[in-house]
Amino acid sequence: MKRNQEVGHSGEEKATLWLEAHDFMIHGRNVRTRFGEHDIVAQKNGTLHFVEVKTRTSNAFGEGIHAITRPKLQRMIAAAESTIHQLRWQGPFQLDCISINKDGNITFFENITMDM
Repeated sequence: MKRNQEVGHSGEEKATLWLEAHDFMIHGRNVRTRFGEHDIVAQKNGTLHFVEVKTRTSNAFGEGIHAITRPKLQRMIAAAESTIHQLRWQGPFQLDCISINKDGNITFFENITMDM
């Protein structure tokens, strides 16, 4: 496994544990659609969450949230809409980001479409 893949996998593990500790029910990890992949699909309080995990090994480029560009966000939205259609999900949903810095600290950015 390449170094970036190891870092990404480790970050997804930490993010999953964080979400579970905060009462999220994990429905899937690395869920593929024709529009892209969801790092984590989780549910809490009747809302479906599509969580992008960004893990940093340095502070040179800021928080992981800064890696989500407008085109990336558009792919995330398309993938979420595809999954919602496939699941026949009728409830609310949102896109979130978990950013893990080089020290392992986690920041949860909720409903990122509102921030961009």
